[in-house]
Amino acid sequence: MVATSPFSDDPQVVKDSLVQPTTYDLFVWLHHFVAKDNDITLNRDGFTDYAHEGTGFPTWHRLFLLWLEREIQIETNDHTRERVSSLETNLGSTSVKGVDTSFRNYMEGFIVDPDNCDEDTLCSQQEGRAHENITRKLHNTVHIILGLGDIKNAPADFKDQGVMSCVAASPNDPVFINHHGKIDFVLEEWLVQNKDNLVYPQDDRIRHGHRGKDYIVPFIPLYTHEDMFKTADNFGYEYLDTGGTGCPRSRKPAVVAVVNAIIPLPCANVEDLRARECCPTPDYLGQNAGPCGSKLPESRGSCKAIEIPESEYNSSEKDVRKKWPIQYFKFTCVCNETFGGVDCGECSYAYNDNTTECTTKTLFPRLPVSEMSSNDWRVYHNALRSIKGSPARYMVATSPFSDDPQVVNDSLVQPTTYDLFVWLHHFVAKDNDITLNTDDFTDYAHEGTGFPTWHRLFLLWLEREIQIEISDHTFRLPYWDWTQPSQRESIFTRDKLGEHLNGEVVGDLFTNWETHCWEDITGKSYPIPICDPTVSSGETLRRCPCDTFCKKDNPNWPSEADVNDALAVKTYDDKPYDRYVPSRDNSFRNFMEGFVVNPDDCGSDPLCSIGKVNITRKLHNSVHILLGVGDVKDPPPFEYQGVMACVAASPNDPVFINHHANIDCILEKWLWENPNTPYPQCYKIRQGHRGNDYIVPFIPLYTHEDMFKTADNFGYECSTGSSYPLQLHAYNSIIIGMTAASVGLIMHVL
Repeated sequence: MVATSPFSDDPQVVKDSLVQPTTYDLFVWLHHFVAKDNDITLNRDGFTDYAHEGTGFPTWHRLFLLWLEREIQIETNDHTRERVSSLETNLGSTSVKGVDTSFRNYMEGFIVDPDNCDEDTLCSQQEGRAHENITRKLHNTVHIILGLGDIKNAPADFKDQGVMSCVAASPNDPVFINHHGKIDFVLEEWLVQNKDNLVYPQDDRIRHGHRGKDYIVPFIPLYTHEDMFKTADNFGYEYLDTGGTGCPRSRKPAVVAVVNAIIPLPCANVEDLRARECCPTPDYLGQNAGPCGSKLPESRGSCKAIEIPESEYNSSEKDVRKKWPIQYFKFTCVCNETFGGVDCGECSYAYNDNTTECTTKTLFPRLPVSEMSSNDWRVYHNALRSIKGSPARYMVATSPFSDDPQVVNDSLVQPTTYDLFVWLHHFVAKDNDITLNTDDFTDYAHEGTGFPTWHRLFLLWLEREIQIEISDHTFRLPYWDWTQPSQRESIFTRDKLGEHLNGEVVGDLFTNWETHCWEDITGKSYPIPICDPTVSSGETLRRCPCDTFCKKDNPNWPSEADVNDALAVKTYDDKPYDRYVPSRDNSFRNFMEGFVVNPDDCGSDPLCSIGKVNITRKLHNSVHILLGVGDVKDPPPFEYQGVMACVAASPNDPVFINHHANIDCILEKWLWENPNTPYPQCYKIRQGHRGNDYIVPFIPLYTHEDMFKTADNFGYECSTGSSYPLQLHAYNSIIIGMTAASVGLIMHVL
């Protein structure tokens, strides 16, 4: 918080003046606060600048950038965020004579010029000062060029001046950050070159606020200039070695041979992969916390062997999805109830209370899109935009299985979080396509008992990644109740999920939305090729190839009656535990997924396909068909199909999220109406869908039985806006509501 009143001994006066700026505006204010008496067009000695024209110029700005960097890291929850991209022997003020006397003064850009500077646009006569003309160099030169052009003949109208000309307010221009990143780079070069004799100057003539032991104004926690007078590795960063070419050298982490799959970043190292162990220590808790936080006074978890019966595992199998993740890791973290994450460094889904202790159970609602305000849509769009551009917390090995570490190492890529979301779905479903009628696939997320539980974890995974990305533990994914005619078309507008013009999606966020892992597989042999999630498919985002498919009055949309019919089925799943369950009354899972055996001829039904058994699509499947192809028997050519028609690649369309959040609400309703129903146990259930199978390809590990619980066990519920409302809990049962002033930094304007 910032106290905007003059100094006062009355706490109430100060409290009443407190304001809370945005982080960036506070960044500007911090600089203005220490430099507010200084302006590049003024030539006077009567100022008390704590960041410029003095010994502490480089060290003040180093801490300034570190402060901003940390705030960005916290805001995006990315401690690896790239860094914001030569001290003197006689330091004191701008009047140091000679370019060889003071590195600090030269770098800051003050060079005493003994000659007349009439023609020099970077030189100013020092009226009222005791020393000679000053020519600007390096740091100051950039401020002048961007702000004024000519320091002696500045634009007469203030409105024509760039903000970089006003030293105090110059951080208003974000180029300030990158400019000072370069200045810090020059400082770092000097520090490295003089590392054997680094002593911050000690001299009574150094101005107050710039001395070595002075605390740097106005930061809390406290640092001195001497604290900052060290090489950058002491602060967790360095500058990329460009090798003299200006192009940073690639720094891929080395790995040993693994199969095509994902690797959590903390485990993407030779030692862990060779040991087949992913039990990292939570970074922010320190090395003494031990693997999985096991050595803390209150243990967070432990590193345990993964138990899979050897009789069910073929060690020569090349597909990592079978008996996940034994080919990949044999040891992973098993977290205690309230903790989660790869290293048990996060809170579990149920105890995500925005603290490091994770002691309070939380519950927040997933809203229907119909109840989202314009601000809700703005937040949602910003979240999607952010994860579409931010690097994921996992690496992907895109090569086929190989015993050659170099082959896999060369294939390691780091996609964005959203593109990894797409890849995860493609990875488990890549042999399945909605327009193909074949039994020759090994889908671990569809056409089987685990369809609802796999997708529940899939959405929880995405929800957590967004929460971390936007630093909001209350964020929940919205759901789209397509049973309501009023909601069917209302989301397809430019300011929501984009409108479809001749099948192509356009809108505030989705114009030119890049797709991945999507190609025409008609006529191609199995298996479907491995997808590189960092390479665009080259296909634009498409949806509803014919407008009539998605009109709200299209009778093929699933209705409330369809949902109620599915909820009336009391058996969760039944033999043969795939799409061919003989009666829709035998399997809630199959009915909800949308496979209904049709004993009659399909006729003209666009949702019915002819095969060894005719299948009519309902609920989940019918929405994919409407948005993707319209008619499952007579689909349009690939170049007109919407991506929702391709099961494996369908998450490319963000409407997938809201569609499946709605499917999850239907599952939730069924779970509440059928309490204590056990997950089916039968040898005929396909591998990867059994109750104690680990859900492919997630780490940390969860089984289908783990996910077969009501949503309050995972910190969310479907709100009352649903057409099939639940008996709601008192959500927002935890209030994280201290004033910022009680926990944050109070800075006082003098």
